[in-house]
Amino acid sequence: MCVRKDGEYTTWSHAAEWLHFASGVTMVDVDAGRFDVTDFMCRPAYEYNKQHSLHQSLIARELVTWNMIWGSLESAAKLAAPPRVCQIYVET
Repeated sequence: MCVRKDGEYTTWSHAAEWLHFASGVTMVDVDAGRFDVTDFMCRPAYEYNKQHSLHQSLIARELVTWNMIWGSLESAAKLAAPPRVCQIYVET
C-alpha cells in the first residue's frame, strides 16, 4: 500500500477494480441524430443516422474501456513508483 502526502491511498486492489469495471462494459449508446431533423425528411438520412450512431457507439465503448484500463495502469504505476516518489507519510 502506498500513502502519499496528498492523502491518496493506493492498493493493488484499485488496479484490479479498474480492470474489473472495464471488463463489464458491454454497450455504450450514442445517438448521433438526437437533434438532427433531417432524418424526418427522407429514409436515406434516417438510415445514415442509424448507422452513424451505431459506429459512434462502438468507438465510444472502446474509448470508455481504454480509459478504465489506463486508470488501472496509473494505479499500478503509483504502487511501483520509486520510494522517493511515493513515500509513506505518517503524521506525528
